[in-house]
Amino acid sequence: MGLCIRAFGCILLLAIALIVADSGLAQEDSKAPVESMSVNVPEKSREEFLAALSRFAQQNRLAIDTKPIAPNGIEYRAWLANPDIEIAVVNPFDPQVFFITFYYGASSNNNSDYIRMAHSALACMVTSVAGVTIANDP
Repeated sequence: MGLCIRAFGCILLLAIALIVADSGLAQEDSKAPVESMSVNVPEKSREEFLAALSRFAQQNRLAIDTKPIAPNGIEYRAWLANPDIEIAVVNPFDPQVFFITFYYGASSNNNSDYIRMAHSALACMVTSVAGVTIANDP
């Protein structure tokens, strides 16, 4: 059982790394996440959740790119960014669990207070969607 859990953890990290690389977050100087959270999104709330991401991007002057990452149309990748912050949103294993990871932007002064405020604001925005809950918020 322990071996299965370790293997799943390795696969999860690899999948997230591949999705981040595809999103444009990975650059020559590899970035470590500053903040992260997991969000439970019921299937019936997925479209509204994605709309909340778009509203958050618009309100915070972030460019956003959202697209399905699998032919089934239920696994997504969203990338939100401006010069100060980059946010990756993916649900690669369970269509109802989205991983949201925050990074310093390309020209950021590594302002962790700004990242924490964005983390809190995005958590508030997405949990305003019916049925959406924070699963893990370290």
